[in-house]
Amino acid sequence: MPDTIWLDGRLHSAAIPTDLRELDPPRPADPAATKARRREEFDRRRKYEFVAHKAPDPVTGAQRFKGPALAGRVRCRNVPKSMRNDPTTRPLTACQKGTPCGCGATVTVPVTTLERDRQPLP
Repeated sequence: MPDTIWLDGRLHSAAIPTDLRELDPPRPADPAATKARRREEFDRRRKYEFVAHKAPDPVTGAQRFKGPALAGRVRCRNVPKSMRNDPTTRPLTACQKGTPCGCGATVTVPVTTLERDRQPLP
């Protein structure tokens, strides 16, 4: 799937900022402030995540996902409808108008794609 990236078993748009690609999870011994900061980073990352569009196909197990701009999580210059979303709560991707990106894509993911690593919950 071009213009997409798998992070921690979940499909994301490749427009995700590089600082959100490699995140350390909170550890039990971390101070509360560090745990809160790390949770905020994961929450920022979720905005670039693909969202289930339909339930898995009962025969093949394949599932359709829609990009974060179609789901209303981010604003992307290549998805005009997303630009009408609230700029204070939805980040603008770095995508350039007319350049292919995964933000507005709808993809079908076969059940065998990264079947060992995929995560049902973020």
